[in-house]
Amino acid sequence: ASVTVTVNTNPTVSVTPTSGNACSSGSNPVTLTASGASTYVWTPAAGLSATTGATVTAGPSITTTYSVTGTSAAGCPSVSPATTTITSIPSPTISSVTATPSTICSGANSALLATATSNYGAVTSYTFAATSGTFTPLTGATNVAAVQVDDGASGLLPIGFSFNFAGSTYTQLYASSNGILTFGAANSSLGNALATGTGGPIIAPLWDDLQGASGTASYQTTGSAPNRVFTFEWLNWRWYYTVATPTISFQVKLYEGTGKVQFIYRRETTALGGIESASIGIAAATANTLLSLNNAGTAPTAGTTETATINAKPATGQIYTFSPPNPTYSWSPSTFLSSTTIANPNANEMTATTTYVVTATNAIGCTTTSSTTVTVNSLPVGSSTGSNSICSGATTAISLGSSISGSTFTWTASLLSGTASGFSNCVTGCGTTIAQTLTNTTASPAVVRYVVTPTAPTACAGATFNVDVTVNPLPVGTTSNATICSGGTTAISLSSSLSGTTYTWTTSNVTGITTGGSNCSSSCGSSIAQTLTNTSNSTASVFRYTVTPTSSLGCVGSTFISNVTVNPSPVVT
Repeated sequence: ASVTVTVNTNPTVSVTPTSGNACSSGSNPVTLTASGASTYVWTPAAGLSATTGATVTAGPSITTTYSVTGTSAAGCPSVSPATTTITSIPSPTISSVTATPSTICSGANSALLATATSNYGAVTSYTFAATSGTFTPLTGATNVAAVQVDDGASGLLPIGFSFNFAGSTYTQLYASSNGILTFGAANSSLGNALATGTGGPIIAPLWDDLQGASGTASYQTTGSAPNRVFTFEWLNWRWYYTVATPTISFQVKLYEGTGKVQFIYRRETTALGGIESASIGIAAATANTLLSLNNAGTAPTAGTTETATINAKPATGQIYTFSPPNPTYSWSPSTFLSSTTIANPNANEMTATTTYVVTATNAIGCTTTSSTTVTVNSLPVGSSTGSNSICSGATTAISLGSSISGSTFTWTASLLSGTASGFSNCVTGCGTTIAQTLTNTTASPAVVRYVVTPTAPTACAGATFNVDVTVNPLPVGTTSNATICSGGTTAISLSSSLSGTTYTWTTSNVTGITTGGSNCSSSCGSSIAQTLTNTSNSTASVFRYTVTPTSSLGCVGSTFISNVTVNPSPVVT
């Protein structure tokens, strides 16, 4: 008898991709695909969409190496797992979103500004700028004695905030007497080598064989979140180590809000010895990933090939700044915005309160959002009530109103037509009534225009509106005196400066006693025709009419008089 034994081979499992970047927030995960077996198991579970299956997605919060093992259809396990490393990339940091001003009147503009760092980008993607400024020594800083020696390095020093450098976040660093800061490990090496130096990433304001025995090394964190600044200072340092007295002072500044790295220098009095050979720049932990300055002048360039032979002092106040790549921006809603894809759009001619949400996105698609609100206050709409026609000498009574309670008013006044006086502007404390006594001394109407501005309690001024007031003239009456015989009838004509004037009158005895005259209060006409009798047979009497003229518009003029002399009738004896 015979037995056939089938020996199945163990599967060889592979995974693609073998490395990748994913957002620490879990967005934009990497799709992992295993092959070579029938079923698969993935470990560790953190950040995975599933732990079994040929295809999973990975979005770990920290950089993670995943292993996948497989089993063939015959039940044979893979001999060894396949691995892939997914680097966790932090989302951009939005340090501030502002609207200036944040409260406006309807129709006004506001300037929006988002300040963010991408938190992702190789050292070689940083931009470089050389400027001039001021070197200001630290006061009240923390001394680092371990650096105040020849070829010494500190222990871990607190930055005071989370600082992102080339896609990784750090809260501590090391300092060296030889003019460098490192994030990975202490490095007191006097041999400057940005390309291959240990302890990286490396920040090198002046890496050479320096001497700190006569200087002061210190650090300080200033400002408030999210815009704090960490400063490390090498004060009165000796470059080269053989120099007996200080030759240079310099600082490194790390900016929380922007991720910038900045070097600032001050020359000291001692000249260089002539054997200096420094590197200035920044470098990643990965070898040959760097930006190195080609000299220490006012306009150096930063390149990816190291210059390790710098032998001249930077000028006092010289500043070198390395800035990480910026994220892209997207604003919503687009209403009123000049652009939705820049860091600083303008919101123009706004008519409604709006909350703007800005999304910052780095190079691999990791996003962070923040928002700011622009409050838009309504403009008041003004109105007026009251008579817009008065007689000369009267006081206006124009009541001013607004669509917004509590509004105040100002106005300017001018003559629109005719001749009038008594009007004036009002710029403060005007109240809600225009009460001005206006005078027109001519025979034609005049028009005074008030241009009124309503202002809401929010200080928003509405559109001006006009209040035109017609100032009607007063009639000026004229007549003449008369002489009649007792028993005769008056024929006194009344006239006025204005056509259509009506008259009323009252009567009185001036001298003597006259009868037959009477008052008239309505429908009196424009002449006085009354039969008057002098009761005296010997002396003339004087009878007076006091006349009041009233224009067709109801304006009452000054009274005027007509005196009638009534002679007595002769007595025959």
